Amino acid sequence: MKFLWNLAKKNLSRSRIRTSVSIIAIAFAILAVVFARG
Repeated sequence: MKFLWNLAKKNLSRSRIRTSVSIIAIAFAILAVVFARG
């Protein structure tokens, strides 16, 4: 598990722009589902 955590941290720091776009897209999708369900 520690290996996966270190790998994730390394990848997040390497590609910050793609990471931030992905986080925004996921947050937007969650909000859309919440609003669609009422």
